[in-house]
Amino acid sequence: MIILFVCTGNTCRSPLAMFLLRNLLAEFQVGSEKCQVMSAGLAANPGQPMSQAAVDCLPESDQPQARAYAARQLDAGLLSAADWVLCMTNEQASWLKKAAADMAGKILSLGQAAAICCDRLTDSGKFPQESGPVTDCGLYDRDIPDPYGGSAELYQRTARLIRQDLQPIAAYLAAYGKLSLA
Repeated sequence: MIILFVCTGNTCRSPLAMFLLRNLLAEFQVGSEKCQVMSAGLAANPGQPMSQAAVDCLPESDQPQARAYAARQLDAGLLSAADWVLCMTNEQASWLKKAAADMAGKILSLGQAAAICCDRLTDSGKFPQESGPVTDCGLYDRDIPDPYGGSAELYQRTARLIRQDLQPIAAYLAAYGKLSLA
């Protein structure tokens, strides 16, 4: 299974989501042979480094890889290869569904995917207890704001939102082995 995260420039949100999901999957003992995680941008400047403020939001063990990360432009090959394409905003997901109508069924916003996974895990009783009590899975269905050019605090808040949305997705992958979001 391949999950592709998409944002605007591929220097902040989508690479953050990529690295953070890789960490969560390792915690849930979901190996990279079961789930590959990638990222790309809708308007990327290929080769651009990951924002230092975004790198600083990652655990120290991931920072060397993050500093070596190079932005890439979303293209038809990446879209075709991905099983799920998770955009940082509902607007990005809507635009991409129109632009790649033949692949619309695998495109969602990160928040939409998190809400679906949360609902299904809650209904099945498999939502991880360490995540705390879940009262409204709809709280996940929100956009991830772009921190580009903002303060370190804004990047940290953005990373927390991404991490919150990734928690039910990683738990779902651990429980079921693949994402089934339709």
